[in-house]
Amino acid sequence: MNLQNVNIGKKSELDVFFKDMQDQKVYSIKEAIDDITDYLTKRSDVNKNIVEHVEKVKSMINNFIMELSIRDPDQKLLLELRKKLIEMEEILVQEKLNYFRDCAELKKELRETLQEYREKESNANVLDNFLKK
Repeated sequence: MNLQNVNIGKKSELDVFFKDMQDQKVYSIKEAIDDITDYLTKRSDVNKNIVEHVEKVKSMINNFIMELSIRDPDQKLLLELRKKLIEMEEILVQEKLNYFRDCAELKKELRETLQEYREKESNANVLDNFLKK
């Protein structure tokens, strides 16, 4: 009887050990999922701020062009300001491309991490069922 109790005690300790290991892996993956989701949200916020700022600058340049064309139609200065508007548009296009690329990469990483999470969760359930028997 004493030997059985020792074996049961070791099995119980092993059960707890395996369960803890599996739980730590699952928890780690959950944290990674949360981090990726946060990165997506933050990247969206950065994109919104950049677009708003560039739009404000464009508006200011447009207003200045209109004022200048009425007061002093200096073609050289107007041309420079129009070039600045084009640069602002290029910045917007580049930001849109970067935002799309960054989000696509983050979403791909999220899908892969979610798949890993589901596999670990499934393995944890199998391990739980096995250890309960």
